[in-house]
Amino acid sequence: MRRIRYLLLLSTLFPAVVSAASGTSSKLEARAARLRPRPDETRWMQIPWVRSVIEAQRLARAEHRPIMLWNVDYEPLERC
Repeated sequence: MRRIRYLLLLSTLFPAVVSAASGTSSKLEARAARLRPRPDETRWMQIPWVRSVIEAQRLARAEHRPIMLWNVDYEPLERC
């Protein structure tokens, strides 16, 4: 008898839980879409970055381009 009551309770609550979860998932998807960068905001990722200064100098001379030096003095994962 106890098992039947449990199954009845689950069968009545299950649709409510599923509908609440689907509403939450659509809200999360909408929020993720707003936070996701636009294609014009990620153009810098297409630049072929070089880690070696010597290699960067060689490429800059060959292509007659300036060098952009991006220096970070800390390990970003250690600050978390």
